[in-house]
Amino acid sequence: MAPVGGQRRKVVSVVFADVVGSTAMGERVDPETLRWAMQRWFGRMRDVVERHGGMVENYVGDAVMAVFGIPVAHEDDALRAVRAAAEMRDEVAGLRDELRRERGVELAVRIGVNTGEAVTGPAASGGSYTAGDTVNVAARLEQAARPGDIVVGCDTFRLVRHAVDAEPVAPLMVKGKRAALEAFRLLTVAADASGRAQRPRAPMVGRQRERRRLLDAFHQAVADRSCQLFTVLGAAGVGKSRLVAEVLETIDGAATVAAGRCLPYGEGLTWWPLVEAFGASRLIEQAATDDARAAARAAELLRPAGDPVALEEAFWAVRKVLEVLARRQPLVLVVDDLQWAEPTFIDLLEHVADWTRDAPLLLLIMARNEMLDTRPGWGGGKLNATTVLLEPLPETDARDLLRHLTAPARLGDSTEARILALAEGNPLFVEEVVAMLIDDGSLGAADGPSADEPTAIAVPPTIHALIAARLDRLDASERAVLEAASIEGKEFSRPRLEALVVDGAREPVDVALHALIRKDLIRHLGASEDTFRFRHQLIRDGAYQGMPKELRADLHERFADGLDADSSAAPVADELLGHHLERAVLLRRELGADEPTGAELAARASTSLRAAGRRAVLRDDPASVRLLERALALIPVNDRAPVLVELANALDGIGDVDGSAATATAALELACANGDRRSAARARVVMLRVTMNRATDEADRVSMNAAAKPVLHELEALGDDEGLAAMLLNLGVINQDNFEQSSGYLERAMLAAERAGDRRHAAFAAGFVGSIMVFGPVPAAEGIERCRALRRRFADHAGTSAVLLRHEAVLHAMEGRIDEARTLHAEAVRAIDDLGNLWLSASTVFGQWLLELLAGAPERAEASARAGLALLQEMGATNQGATAAAMLAYALVQQGHHDEAIRYADLAAAWAAPDDISSQVPQLAARAHVLAARSELERAEATAREAVRLSERSDEIGQRGDALVDLATVLDRAGRVSDAAAALRDAIALYQRKGNVVFAARAHTSLERLGHGAAITDA
Repeated sequence: MAPVGGQRRKVVSVVFADVVGSTAMGERVDPETLRWAMQRWFGRMRDVVERHGGMVENYVGDAVMAVFGIPVAHEDDALRAVRAAAEMRDEVAGLRDELRRERGVELAVRIGVNTGEAVTGPAASGGSYTAGDTVNVAARLEQAARPGDIVVGCDTFRLVRHAVDAEPVAPLMVKGKRAALEAFRLLTVAADASGRAQRPRAPMVGRQRERRRLLDAFHQAVADRSCQLFTVLGAAGVGKSRLVAEVLETIDGAATVAAGRCLPYGEGLTWWPLVEAFGASRLIEQAATDDARAAARAAELLRPAGDPVALEEAFWAVRKVLEVLARRQPLVLVVDDLQWAEPTFIDLLEHVADWTRDAPLLLLIMARNEMLDTRPGWGGGKLNATTVLLEPLPETDARDLLRHLTAPARLGDSTEARILALAEGNPLFVEEVVAMLIDDGSLGAADGPSADEPTAIAVPPTIHALIAARLDRLDASERAVLEAASIEGKEFSRPRLEALVVDGAREPVDVALHALIRKDLIRHLGASEDTFRFRHQLIRDGAYQGMPKELRADLHERFADGLDADSSAAPVADELLGHHLERAVLLRRELGADEPTGAELAARASTSLRAAGRRAVLRDDPASVRLLERALALIPVNDRAPVLVELANALDGIGDVDGSAATATAALELACANGDRRSAARARVVMLRVTMNRATDEADRVSMNAAAKPVLHELEALGDDEGLAAMLLNLGVINQDNFEQSSGYLERAMLAAERAGDRRHAAFAAGFVGSIMVFGPVPAAEGIERCRALRRRFADHAGTSAVLLRHEAVLHAMEGRIDEARTLHAEAVRAIDDLGNLWLSASTVFGQWLLELLAGAPERAEASARAGLALLQEMGATNQGATAAAMLAYALVQQGHHDEAIRYADLAAAWAAPDDISSQVPQLAARAHVLAARSELERAEATAREAVRLSERSDEIGQRGDALVDLATVLDRAGRVSDAAAALRDAIALYQRKGNVVFAARAHTSLERLGHGAAITDA
């Protein structure tokens, strides 16, 4: 396989030199004299260019175009081009004197130099050609120069500024460029200057202190049976992998090691590091013997075609598997290139670090420094976290590395000093220079203590240029194999590589692979003979970027075809398939291919990315948004309505309410224009949910119900169970103050979601139904049976199962089984805390508060409300925080702490919406108790009656009973015994209807104390 037509994309430096006024000169001198002068000019310029390692590619009229970087790149091509330009200017000065003296010809020249990517290859007429914007800009710079001047582009200047004296010129407005060009007038070039690496990078040498710290973290994890988070930060190639490899060798046999890396491409590959870490090691199967449920959910998470796993359950399952494995033998989970990880995966690692208990686990992370740009607080505040930054090597270590790499040969002192001075402690630079010297044969023949000092050492202006120079020294077959391998990524397999190499019989591919291993460009991955990895990501990037886009597109498409074929035997991640198809489409679009010709390929890419996005939505992964945006961009505008609806859902899922509203509106408009009833109805479902998030009063609820009904009927007519489930869930939430109506909607939502195969939304509806069993009018005994049935139905959903158990516990307390209730509730709380979901953990306050009031333990109800309020405040959840504050105020009142109760009642009133019954009723009741205790009886009664009035707007009969009991307390203090007794009778009737025997008995006792016990039988 070879690049298309021998083409290659590479970074080159172009020099344009043009004779000023040659047309006018042609009018003044004889054509023979002009030809003689131009031949002298062209000959001298060619000599200068070739002396500096460039190639004169073209003579255009009286202009010379020279290219540096073909056919073989050098690390200092930009500096060579600038030096050649300076020498050309000097040579013209001498040539001008000769021409004037011999023929009376005046000669002046202007020169432009530019550096950038271009397409190079053999010309049809022989020689070579270079094309691209880099060439055009070089010509424009030359045209903008004054006679005798050299103007260099800004990219060239950046690479040579350490070696030149130059001054900026006014920004240049040139033909074909919308923006002004930044440029510099070259004055002089230092004669002894050499190319200098701008961003040195390196492998590992020394690092004893960092090695000790890493080993200490492992030993601490083992000794304390704890999770330790250890992060190695550093620039690409600074030695992170070397350090980790040395430590893992030291602890070999003392721990299980599982390793994976984050990919630099393909949003949505959230769990890929775990796929690599667990995929071939059968570790999940081993964990299944101790925790089958967690292992099963983790396996589904990592299986491309597995059932979607909700985020909190995913975190729980992975952590449980890690804990089980670590308890058998200390476990080290190695994650490389975390800077490329999806945010959700980083959240997972933090979750594991925070919540792992009684398990010797070392999370060993490698990342580039730029990771801290997106996670500046990584590891901060954690007592079990350590971060080390690998700095450049001291000169002694760098010298040891250099001598080790060149042994048994020995560089001359001046060469060694030059390499070390330019390396500035960066070991990768040292290693790459030595590798190039070996490739060139400068060290290979040395068998004694000292090798001949190379006459010249190519010093790269950047590490990228150095790698490009190494790749250019490969023969055609080696380069072709390396380029094909780069399509798969940093790691690649022989079977897929052979499928990509045209006429790539196994033997020629093997020969090239062995050569690439010898040259240390690739390595075997572990013990496998069929899997390899690039020695460094930059080598992979250099090989990939060097291919023409047309070839890259073809290879990506063929790679995707291979993945598709493999999927018949094993599922392939849609994110991976979508990435390769998308790259093929986008590369061809960049080349200007007609849209219709790539429509089928674009549709395939969009389908894969859309499937990946939908699955990400189901597991609450923020990557869903970017995946769906990419899917959307690949298809024609008229086909986008269904994907727009899914994107609106994803945006809503990450809390972008405004983005969700705008996207749903666009989807509705497009769907209506296309007559797409299904997408139009689904768009309206999303828009209703956005309205729900913004609703503030009862009028909004009435209008939302009115708007929902026709959409519900449309979805039913279409038989769209997925859309129907979403709309029914919306209606269940909208009507949550009418528990009977809400329950009906939620039961229907569960059925529709299960018909659609959407267990996530079905489980969510089930948890909501469990809440209705507690707070709605359903008798406690019936509610217990319903919660049990739902727990059996959704036993595979840890979060839903725990929430239902929590609700069931409160119902047991209502029936007087307090000890059993506390046991069940504690079990539910442990399960919820085990998931590590803060929202679920915070929500436990509401059930526990009621349970402890039923138990007659207001001090424990206070403690629960305080903990929940603190967590909700930390999360910024003021809506739920208002309810927790009101509950805290009520628990404080029960203990006589009136002043503090008023403070929290005020907080609840400030945070709660006017129609937030769950918050307003308890804060008003608490306030009424305090006012009554202060003998402000009229205000107390008015406040208590307001609480009763608000409670009657909901069929939460337990809260209505509570409000009546609170009113009775105020009336009793006012001496209005008959009115108090009437309120208690009404409360008892409500409690008995609910089956709340505990509160009914207490109200009965209060009624007897008032001397009205006989009336209970009438209640």
